[in-house]
Amino acid sequence: MKKLIGKLGGRKWLISLVSVLLVGLNRVIGLDLSETAIASIAGIAAALVLGQGFADGASGGATSTSTE
Repeated sequence: MKKLIGKLGGRKWLISLVSVLLVGLNRVIGLDLSETAIASIAGIAAALVLGQGFADGASGGATSTSTE
């Protein structure tokens, strides 16, 4: 259960969730975002998720890079 909760709080998951909610609820909550803004949000979110995934893969599962 603790592992599931840890995954729900991950950066990639949160970035994905927030961007999907912003884009999906754009008209529902009246944000009136332009198509350019929506594309920018999706692009930034994709870049962050891919970058974080690359960093996670390169770290080999390490949780910290400090050498203390």
